[in-house]
Amino acid sequence: MFSLYFENFPYTVLLVSIQFNVLDCSELKTGNARMAVMIALILTFVQVIVTVLTTSIESRWLRESTLSYLMTKMTANNNWIPYIHLITRRKCDININFGDLAIKIPFISHVFGFHKKVLFEFSDNSLIYLLNELKIWSSEVRG
Repeated sequence: MFSLYFENFPYTVLLVSIQFNVLDCSELKTGNARMAVMIALILTFVQVIVTVLTTSIESRWLRESTLSYLMTKMTANNNWIPYIHLITRRKCDININFGDLAIKIPFISHVFGFHKKVLFEFSDNSLIYLLNELKIWSSEVRG
């Protein structure tokens, strides 16, 4: 996700600027260089589309809003607890295995059996926060 914002978007802007003569780069407008610029532009667009679609699918699977999940991905999942928004609102109706969070990708998971792993690591603070929330919830259930 980090590369999407800080590499792909600026690179795309640069390539589009070259293609539409915003930047004067006449040596990149002839022969093989022109073709290389077009191929780079197309591949960058494809990578942006795949990243956005993957993030959208992940956010739906994790039951988070896409914008919220984008912000989580921007911080490299730092202090992020999957499904914490459901736990704190006491609306968690699913069994969560934090050791094996895998996302089913439509069609690909069904046909090829491929699942995308959700990568995250509990920090000390996030683990204490999760344990406190679970303790509060369990005391409310036993109540």
